[in-house]
Amino acid sequence: MTYDIMDSILSKNGRTYESIDKGVWLFGAGIFGERMLCFLNSNDINALGFVDNNPQKINTQLRGKTIYSFEDFKKLYSNELILLCVLRKSNEDQIIDQIIRNISFVDRSFIIKYDAFMDSLVSEYCWKKQGRMVARVVQISLTERCTLKCKKCAHACNLVDMNATDLEVEDIISGIDVFFDIVDYIEEFVLLGGEPLLYKNLAHVVGHIGKHYRNRIGVFSITTNGTIVPNEQLLEVCEENLVKFRISDYSNTIERLKKPYEKLAATLNQYDIDYEFEKVEWVDFGFELVDRGTDSEILKRVFENCKTPCRELRYDRLYYCMMGRSISENMGYGIGLDDYLDLKNIRNSETRGKYEFLRYTLGFLDKGYIEMCQHCRGKEAYQYPLVPAEQM
Repeated sequence: MTYDIMDSILSKNGRTYESIDKGVWLFGAGIFGERMLCFLNSNDINALGFVDNNPQKINTQLRGKTIYSFEDFKKLYSNELILLCVLRKSNEDQIIDQIIRNISFVDRSFIIKYDAFMDSLVSEYCWKKQGRMVARVVQISLTERCTLKCKKCAHACNLVDMNATDLEVEDIISGIDVFFDIVDYIEEFVLLGGEPLLYKNLAHVVGHIGKHYRNRIGVFSITTNGTIVPNEQLLEVCEENLVKFRISDYSNTIERLKKPYEKLAATLNQYDIDYEFEKVEWVDFGFELVDRGTDSEILKRVFENCKTPCRELRYDRLYYCMMGRSISENMGYGIGLDDYLDLKNIRNSETRGKYEFLRYTLGFLDKGYIEMCQHCRGKEAYQYPLVPAEQM
């Protein structure tokens, strides 16, 4: 795909870009809405205010922005974007209907769901209008070793020996520096594994990111299974750099984890570190069962229907699908390991580099798919729910 074709695709959103220029209303003045406000402020996008159903919030302020009722909002609204900031995606269509019922003159096309806004519109807008590159999420797998041995692990970390070699810290730091040569701001930067707290240089990595790039990251997080309590050095550097712990809550499946979770929570509270226990839904991607062959048209359809958000930074490479890379390595497929964007090759050309990064993260891959689509159910996986973290 050439630059001109991609540019014409982006230009189709011209009307939306003009709307963003006018400013954005945020529907939902909760934790998610507050996070979105910080994101908009960090990227010079004007947040006009909040709209909320909660009578206790109406006519108060959140980070200097007024929270309006529907009645007051009617008097102020003049065809600006309304961004839905709701945690439950299943509620989004109901909320759009509610807005239309309460404010009949709102054009439905000006009501934007969070995923649609963040997956493409913001990054397109910032590149097209500001020459800046804004990304949504990137993850670094510091180690593929794990303290649990989960059946159907989506990264196949259950197959990795505890004596396996982790990434060298110099390679991780080099990759981070190259990444931020291209990316001006990212909504969430994630350190994970395997179990990232097994990585002996974790505090050093957190400190480097915090010192050099914390002001260019919305949420800086560590995803952990909660089986390890961080040491004092790591706790101090996480507190200093406002790191959030996302703890995968497997206590319904593994009852013995309840006490380690309590100990971890107490420790994080002691250091005033933000954390969240997350009930994670697991599905069976069928990696060991599916073989679609090499028909490019079939693989393109699988890829287009999936469009996973799971970008991985590994060495100086950006992998479109973190699971595709890790499964291929850990299950021994050995395919698709060259399905990445070489960040070193594009870092020295600011405009072209940002364009290539945007093109790749939006899914405009040269082949139109990644090789590991051969062995993945893609979106069909959600028809195959699993018990989370069932142990081998």
